[in-house]
Amino acid sequence: MSLYYKNLEYKINGLLEDDYFYTKKVDLKTTNASGIEWSAAGVISPTGTVGSFSARWDNPLGFTLENFRVKTDGRVLAEASLKVAEGLKFTSSIEDGRQEPGKPLRSYGKLGLDFLSDYVSVQGDVDIVNGPIVSSSILGEYEKFKFGGDVFLDTHFEDREQRPELMDASIGASYDGPDWTASLRTTDLMSNVRLAYVHHVSDSLDVGGLVEYRIKSNYQSLAVGSRWIPDEQTVVKGKMNSDAVFAASLRQKVSDYLHLIVCAEVDAKETGHEGHKFGLGMEFE
Repeated sequence: MSLYYKNLEYKINGLLEDDYFYTKKVDLKTTNASGIEWSAAGVISPTGTVGSFSARWDNPLGFTLENFRVKTDGRVLAEASLKVAEGLKFTSSIEDGRQEPGKPLRSYGKLGLDFLSDYVSVQGDVDIVNGPIVSSSILGEYEKFKFGGDVFLDTHFEDREQRPELMDASIGASYDGPDWTASLRTTDLMSNVRLAYVHHVSDSLDVGGLVEYRIKSNYQSLAVGSRWIPDEQTVVKGKMNSDAVFAASLRQKVSDYLHLIVCAEVDAKETGHEGHKFGLGMEFE
């Protein structure tokens, strides 16, 4: 077992989500002689400019600073873990800082554990600042099948007048064929159903599709996408969906230290300027 339940759809997400963005951004990542990984990021969008500075450090004794990030909007995030046995580690994360009016940001402080073995993975944490809110997930593996689920529960312990509330729950499963993967997953208290299929055609070509049905709103959608790797320096991706939206991205390795990503999206229903989006990114590593 090499993944958790939250990553059950990582193959279709890699086709339809990764390297698609419609802002201007620059990412810089470097590792010093002490083993500390430093990174900085800046994003320019129609709503404004946001930047962040992050650090990550692996300690040989089992302590890992997974992420320490400071953002220009006044938020500070820290995530850490402690390995206590093979496949088992305790986790903690906090976020706090300036709260801008009208934005759904919320401070939190979580304590949890992650367990990973050959046949099962488990994640769980408790947000002791809000609720407390308890979340947990499990993913099991049997031969080529994977199956699991997750649950989020707000205990409302601090508010005696409210009863515990089930915020979300889902189940999912996947099957790995010789050169393909299919997955079925629910979201939003099992009111949404997602069916995904990815075919590994060759070492240079992957294709896939995602069907989503939202039961509450009676909405159906279909998205298909592909990834083509013509050489070691180039990755070309394209996708379209049932809402007549087309998108494409190009990732080009300019040098050993620089990747350039260009993205574009066209809404065939909207012929005006607002129906087109463009993204440009540079990654220094």
